[in-house]
Amino acid sequence: MPAHHIDTSNCTDITPACPVELTVYGYYPTISANAYAVAVFSLSLVVNLALGYRFRTWTYLIAMGLACATSIGGYAGRLAMHDNPWSSAFELQIILFGAEWSRIPPRWYTYTFISMDIFALVLQGAGGGIAATADDDDSLLDAGDNIMITGIALQVVTLAIFGCLVLDYVIRRVRANAPLSAKASQTFYDIKYRIFAVALIFIYLLIIIRCIYRIAEMAGGWRNSIMQDESLFIGLDTAMMTIATLLQSFVHPGLFFHAMVEGRAEEKARKSIEKAGRISDGEVSS
Repeated sequence: MPAHHIDTSNCTDITPACPVELTVYGYYPTISANAYAVAVFSLSLVVNLALGYRFRTWTYLIAMGLACATSIGGYAGRLAMHDNPWSSAFELQIILFGAEWSRIPPRWYTYTFISMDIFALVLQGAGGGIAATADDDDSLLDAGDNIMITGIALQVVTLAIFGCLVLDYVIRRVRANAPLSAKASQTFYDIKYRIFAVALIFIYLLIIIRCIYRIAEMAGGWRNSIMQDESLFIGLDTAMMTIATLLQSFVHPGLFFHAMVEGRAEEKARKSIEKAGRISDGEVSS
C-alpha cells in the first residue's frame, strides 16, 4: 500500500506498523549536523546581541536575533526527532552612495523588502501550521504545502527584485561618472567596507540557493525523495544558512560599515539639535 494511503495519525513511536520510512523525513536526523547548527546559531545570537548593543544597530539586532532564535528552535526540534522521528517536535520546526541614482527612495528598500519578507515568512508559518495539524487529511496537507511554497517563492521573487534594483543602482552610479563626496570616497576605499560588501553579495547568493532548494523540496509534496534526502538538506539548507549567519554576525556593520553607524549617530544628533531649537523658540515666543 502506498505510504500516503496508510493511516499514520496514531503513530507516536517507531514500531513495525509505524516505520521511520513513513515519517515526513523518512530518516533519523543526525545529531552531529543538527548540533553543529544549534551551536552556530547560538554563537551568532550571542555575537549579534553584544555587537548590536555595542553599536546601537537595533534593527539589525532584532532581525538577526529573531532569525537566530527561530533557527535554534528549528534545529533543536530536529535533534529531538533523532530518538523519535514521530515526535511532535516536527511541528516546532514547521511553525517556527548618492540617493539620486536609485530608482526608489533609499528608505523604501527597508520598508518594502522587509515587509515583503515578513509577509513571506508569515505565509510559510501559516502553511506549516496547517500542514502540521493535517494528520492524514491529504487535501489539508496539500493546502499547507501550497501556502508554504507560495511564501518561499515570494521570498525568492522579493530577493530577485531587490538584487536587480541594487545592481541597477550600481550600474547607474558608475555610468554617471560623478565624483564621490569625501565621505563616500573614504568609505568606498575602506578595506573593511569592501569586505562587508563582498560578504553581503556572498550571503545573498547563499540565501537564494537555499530558497530555491526549499521550493524544490516542497514542490513534490510531503515525504518526497528530496525532502527525505538528509544529505541534500545539510548541504543546501544547513550549510547555506550557517555560513550566511556566521558572515552576517562576524562581518557586522558596526565593525565593517562605520559610515552607517556614524550616519545614524549624526542623524540622531541633528534631530536633538532641532528639537532643542524648537523648544528654545517656544520659550522665546512665550
